[in-house]
Amino acid sequence: MNDRPHTHGSDHADATLQASATTAAAAHRATVTDAETDAALAAVRHRIAAGDTGRPVELPQRRTTQRWRPWAAAAALMVIVAGGAIVLGQRHDDGKSIVPATDPSTSLVTNSTDVATTHITTATTTPATTTAPTTTTPTTTAPTTLALVQPIIPYRCASQYTCTQLTITDDGRIVAYEPTAEALVVYDGLGLAELQRVSLTDQFADAFPSLVGVGPDDVVYLTINTPGIIDPSRDLLAIPLSGPAAGTIVMRWTGLDGSGDSTLVPQKDSLVVVACCGYMETRPTADSTRFPYVDRSGAVTPDSRRTTFRMDLASGAGTLVRVDGGAETTFALPVEFQSPRDFPVLVATDDGGAIALDWIYLPDGDGMFIAHFLAATGDSQARVDVYKVDAVQIALLEPAHTVLVIDGDHFARRRIADIATQV
Repeated sequence: MNDRPHTHGSDHADATLQASATTAAAAHRATVTDAETDAALAAVRHRIAAGDTGRPVELPQRRTTQRWRPWAAAAALMVIVAGGAIVLGQRHDDGKSIVPATDPSTSLVTNSTDVATTHITTATTTPATTTAPTTTTPTTTAPTTLALVQPIIPYRCASQYTCTQLTITDDGRIVAYEPTAEALVVYDGLGLAELQRVSLTDQFADAFPSLVGVGPDDVVYLTINTPGIIDPSRDLLAIPLSGPAAGTIVMRWTGLDGSGDSTLVPQKDSLVVVACCGYMETRPTADSTRFPYVDRSGAVTPDSRRTTFRMDLASGAGTLVRVDGGAETTFALPVEFQSPRDFPVLVATDDGGAIALDWIYLPDGDGMFIAHFLAATGDSQARVDVYKVDAVQIALLEPAHTVLVIDGDHFARRRIADIATQV
C-alpha cells in the first residue's frame, strides 16, 4: 500500500514525522512559517524521546482542494470537493482493487491485505434523528440564478486543524460537516436556508476528519485517522443523510495511506485512488484501487448519472475529458496543469465546462492555481483561463462559476476573478 519501508522504534517515528512534515510543508506553505514547523516537530520528537509513543503523531492530513483542505488542509488553503470532484489526501497505490461480494449484505472482498472493509448492517447506537428545521422562504435571489447572494453557513472550528468543511451534492445542495456540533447540515444550492441537520453518532473532530463528497442515495463520505495506528493511515467512512441509519457509519474501509500523497476521485461506480507522481498516463488508471459507492443501507450501488472527469496526459500536452453519460467533452490542458502531482479538485460547471484547482509546482514559484474551462458556444470557441489564487482560503468550487471562501466566522461567495489573478 505504501511505498515507504516499514520501520520500528525511533526509525519508525522519524519516517512518520518525515512523511507528515513533507505533506504539511507543501500544503500550508502560504501561512505556516519555518519557525513554526520546526517548533512543532521539535515538540513531537521531545515526546518520543521521553517515551510517549502510545498516541499517533497527529499532524494535519493533506486535503485538497485537497489537492487540498485542503485541500491543502484546514490551515491555509482549504479546498474541498465540489460537484462530484474530490479531494482528499488518501493514498493506496498498490494497484489492488476492492471487489464487491456477490451478496452486498456481506463484507466487501479485497485482494489487498493492507485495506480492511467493514460492512455495517445495523447501527450499534440509536440512529440520530434527522430533522428539517422550520425555515422561511428566502426573499433574496432565487437559487437558480448566478447572482452573488451570500450564504448563511457559519464557519466554526473545533481545533486548529478541524473546522467546518463543505461539499456539494449532484443536484446542487451544499452539505457542511460541523465539527463543533458533530453534525452534517444540508443547505439549499446557495446556502440561504438550512434544509436538514443530521447528528453523528460517532465523534470525529479529534481524528482530523476530511469531507470527501456525497455519493448516490445521499450518502456522505469522509476520512479520519485510523484509531490506534502510528503509521499515516486513514479510514474511509460512508454515512447516510436519511433513513433508519442516518448519521451512523454503514460502511468503513480501513488502512488507506494517510501520508497525503494521493487523491480520491469520484467515478461512476466508486471513489478511485489516484496516487502521487505518476508518469504521463490516463488518470485514473484502469487498475486503480476503487471503493464502491453504497446506499443508505450499506449495499453496493452505482451512480450512473454522475458527471466524471479523466486526464489524458502527455509530455508538453494533455487533455481534460468531461464525461456526461456516453458523451465526452475534451479540453486542452494549460501548461500549469499538464503535470499534476495526483489529480486536481474538479467541479462540472452548469454550462458544460469545468473548474479545476490544484497546488502547482513551478520553477518561478509554487502556488494554488485555478483552470477555468469554458465550453464552446454558438459564437465562441472553447477556451481555458488560468488564475493564480490570492491569499484566500477556498472552501468550495461551485457549478455556477463561483467559489465559497472563508471570511472570518462565515463563508463568502466570490467570482474567480475576485480571488485570483489571471496569468
